[in-house]
Amino acid sequence: MVNYQVNWKYKPFLFLIDLIGNILFIYRKLFKRGLKKEGIKKILIVRIDEIGDVILTTPLLKTLRNGFKDAEISVLIKSSTKELLENNPDINKTYVCKYPWLKEKFRLNYFIKLMEELKKENFDLVIELHPDPRNILLAFLIGKYRIGYGFRGLGFLLDKEIKYDPNMHIIDANLEVAKALGIKRLYREVSMGYSKKEDRYANNLFRKNKIRNKFICINPGTGRISKTWIEERWAKLAEELINKYKIRVIFTGSLREETYINSILNLIKEKRIKKNIINLAGRTSLRQLAAVYKKALFVIAPDSGPLHIARAVKTPLIGLYGPVDPKIWGYCSRRYRCIYKSRDCLLCKGKYESDVNKRCECMSRIEVSDIMHEIALAGWLNEKI
Repeated sequence: MVNYQVNWKYKPFLFLIDLIGNILFIYRKLFKRGLKKEGIKKILIVRIDEIGDVILTTPLLKTLRNGFKDAEISVLIKSSTKELLENNPDINKTYVCKYPWLKEKFRLNYFIKLMEELKKENFDLVIELHPDPRNILLAFLIGKYRIGYGFRGLGFLLDKEIKYDPNMHIIDANLEVAKALGIKRLYREVSMGYSKKEDRYANNLFRKNKIRNKFICINPGTGRISKTWIEERWAKLAEELINKYKIRVIFTGSLREETYINSILNLIKEKRIKKNIINLAGRTSLRQLAAVYKKALFVIAPDSGPLHIARAVKTPLIGLYGPVDPKIWGYCSRRYRCIYKSRDCLLCKGKYESDVNKRCECMSRIEVSDIMHEIALAGWLNEKI
């Protein structure tokens, strides 16, 4: 499965640029510069991506920190995901990219100023992981040595282009960069921290809602409609969990998902069930969400940022997967379980662009009984179904 695709409209344009670029920059291949590890004092990782991408990069950050103990390691990150790396011991500094590339109105002046700011830092090494031709161009303009994946375009601007394996887990794909830099000790565990302040938030929340026993969290939203599950089934799942296990259920989500989650909860008519549900949509920061998840018995969610947050704080989870393969983007084990019903269609094979405004059929094939069965197999609620 191809994880990073190029919109078909841009493929001819990028192909032409790559053809010309490889001819003009052939000297870079003929006279490749070597990279001396001892000469690397300042490193920048470009990670202008979403929650899951950032969390899946934390193993590389730890690996780089141990491989370059004296280097200053920085990350270029979106403002919406900055808090994921707050107080991360493996980085020295974060730079914030306030606006996404070519989304809404392209702010050329802003990106020029950002490039100038970063160029002044004189980074010895810039790592681009997405891979995004725009990020590669940025890396070329600000770094002395650039390394990353270039198969989507502009790979000729990289000093070291890593060969991309579409069947490799994203954590391992990120760590290929570390291998290319000669680092032998690799770390695969994702991580995310939070402070006592977020812990107090969670405890106050539980006290206010009289949650004294174990509870579970459901995060039904995701950044793409193609990866969402059916609203009626989320409602039915909550009803079955509460009826069968007499347990409290907390729904989580972002502010923009509040309407979606309310539509799910409106499908639940029984007052007794509703009394055992708490709706936190739009009421938590990412770090507060991590503190809540840490105390949950387990989390249920489609492939989304909150799913990765649950994994980062080592809370058991059940992930629902459709247009993306959990072997590449997920965590499949006894503690972190995956439900995946691929139809092996052209979309799942990565042959066509995903229609983000349409739910994939493979998500619709997941039933409530599939999730209840996984809960029973895991034994998290100590009762057989």
